[in-house]
Amino acid sequence: STIRFGSGTITGVMGAFGVLIVATIGLVGIGLSIGYLFFSETAALLSSAVLSILLILTSDIVIPGRSLPGFIGQLFSYNPLNLAELSLRNTLLYGSGFAEILPSVMLLTVFSVAMVGISYFCFNRQQRY
Repeated sequence: STIRFGSGTITGVMGAFGVLIVATIGLVGIGLSIGYLFFSETAALLSSAVLSILLILTSDIVIPGRSLPGFIGQLFSYNPLNLAELSLRNTLLYGSGFAEILPSVMLLTVFSVAMVGISYFCFNRQQRY
């Protein structure tokens, strides 16, 4: 017998947990990069607030990407919040397996690795000054 959560099995919950971990690593990488780039706390807070607003406004949370013109909608689909939301929706609501969410999880993983790499570069840059 399987443990049910919504319409998916326990693997759906574990997949959603994995997606949340990968997305969180990427967003923490952005935060670390911003913290290392700016020398004052005020500038770092202001720039992180602006970036957060931009990420939320370009996600499907506020404006559905399907309602935007072709190029803009395609560009907004690479927002890490959209990728995480799509993967979470597919695993938890529709019971999709790993094969169905693999493209968005791979893009999210590339984003996370890139953000951690950029934050490492910013950290090393800050140590020199």
